[in-house]
Amino acid sequence: MNIKATYFKTIKVLREHEGAVKSVKFSNDGHRIVSASWDKTIRVWDAMSGKQTQIFDDSDYKFNSAAFSNDGLLVMSSQGEAIQVWSIKLKIKLKEWRDASEIWDATYSPDGNYIASGSSNGTIQLWDGKSGNEIRELKRHAKKVSSVHFSSDSTMIVSASYDGTLIVWNTTSGKRITALKGHEHPVTRAKFSPDGRLIASCSQDKTIRIWNVKSKSILQVLTGHTDVVNDVAFFSNGQTLASCSNDMTIRLWDLSSGDEIAKLEGHLSGVQKIDIAPDGRLLVSGSDDNTVRIWGD
Repeated sequence: MNIKATYFKTIKVLREHEGAVKSVKFSNDGHRIVSASWDKTIRVWDAMSGKQTQIFDDSDYKFNSAAFSNDGLLVMSSQGEAIQVWSIKLKIKLKEWRDASEIWDATYSPDGNYIASGSSNGTIQLWDGKSGNEIRELKRHAKKVSSVHFSSDSTMIVSASYDGTLIVWNTTSGKRITALKGHEHPVTRAKFSPDGRLIASCSQDKTIRIWNVKSKSILQVLTGHTDVVNDVAFFSNGQTLASCSNDMTIRLWDLSSGDEIAKLEGHLSGVQKIDIAPDGRLLVSGSDDNTVRIWGD
């Protein structure tokens, strides 16, 4: 897949949220988007029309994250110290369980067997993806865990922390595989490449770093953002990366050269999260300007 620098432009602006949008995620089929906001709602959208199809607002707290289950029938969310699972069909909350401190990120494993969450006390919790029962707690980070992400084969987890480090974990054993150090300030997000060989991380130091998982080495440092970089996302080709920042922009990068190939502008405040549809034709972003934007051709 060849990503053209001129390909993406705003095609929909979704304005129903009344607070900062802290999470956006496509369903596995790319047909829907789920967003989580500090307006205490989770909303589900049709990715093509931009129409809101579902709202979950049975909450007294701000939501930090949300994601679809692999089959697209459920939405999992995090807020405060709790993780919730919602039924899209029944339009109700099915279950809720709690951690010891505030959960900043939570995600399903690609195989659906696990949920990983990262908390403000520096721990990562691994939960059973079906029952929600706790499997184990991973303790290594000295400060808040800002993100957790599974490799595509579900065998590894990478966690990012405000202690400035990334840690790669073995999902089955819970043992630490490696720690990656290089950012000069808190790390806001880290994600595996589709083949699991690379990790992209972003930071309050305004940079994006590309790591080789096996050698633990930094392959590239991508610079261009003028404020905190909040999120990164690989395209399925593994050679194109998207990033978003408090500088109100989304940028696309060619990892074969390290060049910035596009800058997407339109948000009126910091861009907190991005995701890319599985076919690479759409990109979604959530911002502190209370909007969700869908980008494409």
